[in-house]
Amino acid sequence: MCRYDFDNPSSLPSNFVVLKWMDEMTAQNANFKNKVLQCENCKEDLALMWCEQCGTHYCKECDSATHTDIATRSHVRLPLAGKSKKPSFTQCHHHHKDNKFFCLDCHSSVCSVCKEDGHPVPQHRTMSLSKYGEIVRKELKEAVGEFGEIVGYFREKREEIRGEMQEVQKERDELMRRWKEMDERLKGMVKEEERFGEKIRKVETSQVVLIKSIEEVGIVQLSDSQFVGLMRNRIKNITDD
Repeated sequence: MCRYDFDNPSSLPSNFVVLKWMDEMTAQNANFKNKVLQCENCKEDLALMWCEQCGTHYCKECDSATHTDIATRSHVRLPLAGKSKKPSFTQCHHHHKDNKFFCLDCHSSVCSVCKEDGHPVPQHRTMSLSKYGEIVRKELKEAVGEFGEIVGYFREKREEIRGEMQEVQKERDELMRRWKEMDERLKGMVKEEERFGEKIRKVETSQVVLIKSIEEVGIVQLSDSQFVGLMRNRIKNITDD
């Protein structure tokens, strides 16, 4: 699958194992809903409970009546709403019985004969496989429950990053404001530079023209105070502009 080309990342499944479990559980629940079980004791009413130790489906009345004494009161019974099928126990290779018990010291499932002969109390601690399974189930749920702490840590880090993002955003906005001010200032300076450049070209051109005109003026005109005054005013007007 890792070598397959995907056009859109959103089409990728988030977790193949979890999806497989979900498909299996959905199929089991669908089969269970379509299947009506009858009490295996009275053969009349609908079964509502499953006893792990008895391996039997009971209706409400038969379940209460069967599990009244001390020997059966500790049996693990499960509502059929939370159970889709009977448990499938492994078989003991020596006695060909269901391994319905678990030895905590040997870490293995055993049948009732092995429990009494090969795993006696107090040398061995044994319990029903169903009870041990529920203990493991609880431990696994608690392990998954620790995800809450991890999520809390991730949320805290995300809030820190959001705070830093806001600070960076403020700094960026301030830089943008300053950039706009400097841009406007630069545009004004460019206009001023162009204006003075135009003045330079005008004065230089006038300088060339006036020098040429002065050189061409005769001696008599230069002795005319009115003419000379007019020339001086023209020169002054050019420099004043």
